[in-house]
Parts: sequence; structure tokens; C-alpha cells
Amino acid sequence: RTRITPELSRALEIETKIAGPAVLHQSVETHGTITANTDYTRQISARFDGVIKNVQVSLGDRVSAGATLATLESNESLRTYTITAPIGGVVSHRNANPGEQSDGRVLLEITDPVPVWAELAIFPADRAAVQIGSVVTNTPASGGAAATGTIAGFATEVGAAQTLIARVALDNSDGRFAPGTFVNASIDSGDIEVPLAVSRDGLQAFRDFTVVFAKVGDDYEVRMLELGRQDADMIEVLGGLKPGTEYVSRNSYIIKADIEKSGASHDH
Repeated sequence: RTRITPELSRALEIETKIAGPAVLHQSVETHGTITANTDYTRQISARFDGVIKNVQVSLGDRVSAGATLATLESNESLRTYTITAPIGGVVSHRNANPGEQSDGRVLLEITDPVPVWAELAIFPADRAAVQIGSVVTNTPASGGAAATGTIAGFATEVGAAQTLIARVALDNSDGRFAPGTFVNASIDSGDIEVPLAVSRDGLQAFRDFTVVFAKVGDDYEVRMLELGRQDADMIEVLGGLKPGTEYVSRNSYIIKADIEKSGASHDH
């Protein structure tokens, strides 16, 4: 233990809290990949097979809905007609060149790049905690602002390491979530109430234990803890601390340093 006067404690900005019940926000942390949302992809074939007279777009071109993509001459009527874009987006596939027969194949594909999927890996141990409708905070792995979405569904096939793939619809209008990039995700899995918890900011590693420092009058004493579940701010205490104990919640490293200094001086 160590003793620090109230005046010095205030000067050092040592703050305390009372250990007691808390609500812990639980989440599943995972990662994934951004992919094009196939609900907003259109594959385009010729209405009437014929000779491709010209193609007015290239791979990667951005087009608006109704824009002319290609002109064909029908084999049957010999009339010329145009193929137009059914949606606005980017030309994501082109398999058409002037002089070729259309032959019933897909000539062009248009993909709207704004709606995208975040395809997230859910590991077997976390499956029970993740449901359709679960709220997900998605952050680009390369950095940038997060975006919130909900799980819309799951892929029918499992991924690598037996992961279940959860899909979250996101808006890529500002380019943060471009297809092919990686994303980190935090999936809300609900709240739990625990009878005793302390602030994570108050924890210190002391010798071979994780501890907090209890305030007893002007004295600060080590309490070695057995810990349980946690969230970003609080951690459950399973043993080593009584409910109602006042403990150091801010600048606890000062107490640790003072106790270690006192111990070193006593060793000499």
C-alpha cells in the first residue's frame, strides 16, 4: 500500500469510482471484404441476335440509365437497333466488338458501384451471437470513418476455416468501401448485466496479477482481481474485490509507481 494526501491526490488528478453493478455492451469483432452488390448488377444481351455494328462504351466507363451502349443489325429483319443501359453505373464486363455476332451471349454488364456488400467472416464460436438484423459498425481497414449497417443475410456456403459469411449492405457513394477492399467490423451482440465491474482504465499489471488500487482513507491498497467478461469501458470482477469498494479509476499508474518505489526502498 501507499499513502497519498488528498491535496496531492487532487494535484495528481487521481480519480476514483465505486465498484458495483454494470451493463456490458457485447460485440463480435471480425473482418471481411467489400464486394459489388449483385442486386444492382445487370447483364445485357441482344434482344434479337445479329451483327454488332458498334460498341460505344469501354470497360470501366460510367454510364447513366438509358445511355446507348451498342448498335446491332438484326439477322432476321436486317433492321438496326440500339442497346441501352437499364441502370446507371460502371461497365464491369464487356464481351462485344464490332463485326461479331451476338450469338445470345452476355455482351455487357453494368454495375452500380454505390450499393455494396460487406461480406464478413463469422467464426463458429460466434455464430450464436450473430443474427439477421444485428447492427454492425464497419470501418475501412485502410482507415477512415465508420458506417453502420445491419446483417441482411448469410451466404449459403461456408468460407475459409468454416466461417459463415454474413452480408451487410453499405453505401459507397464517397468511395470508402470500394469493392475488393478490406473492412473491419464490430457486430452488436447485445447487453449483459453483471453484479460487479470496474473501469478498464483503472487496471494495472502488478507482479503476476491484474489489480486495481482500493482507496481506504488516505491509503491506496492493491486488490488482485479475478476477471470475467468485458466491453470497451468496463470489465466484470469475479473475485478479489467487494462491492462498494472505492477504487482508483484514473491515473492508477501513479499509485503503482509509488508502491513499487516504496517496495524497492524497503528491499534496500
